[in-house]
Amino acid sequence: MSAAQTLLVRRAYDAFARGDLPGVVDCLADDAECVLSDETPYGGVWRGRDGIARGIEELAGHYEELVLEVSELVGDGDTVVVLGNIHGRALGGGNLWQPFAHVVRVRDGRISHLTSYADATKPLRALGLFPAPPA
Repeated sequence: MSAAQTLLVRRAYDAFARGDLPGVVDCLADDAECVLSDETPYGGVWRGRDGIARGIEELAGHYEELVLEVSELVGDGDTVVVLGNIHGRALGGGNLWQPFAHVVRVRDGRISHLTSYADATKPLRALGLFPAPPA
């Protein structure tokens, strides 16, 4: 993985962590796509810079606090795998802690595609939309 790709992906995740939406959008290709589980209220495919910005705003709108922590970047060529955890508190008061893996593709110095792999039941539980597991 080139240093430029690593720096670009890290810059996008750092911007997200700071709540810097323009900083995230600046890292995206015009025709970028972001794929999240459509089982969550904010999931599905977000397309283009504006669509991804709206998706991020919708996602953040479900939480009082949302923290994304990157633990590792692994990649080669135009693909970078981002491993980490998301944690926070939903507007309804439920807590979220969720490990994730994101597969990020870079094209011409911009992020062109992101697919998120994570357990959709964890955010649904935090949002009060899925029953808690039996004790």
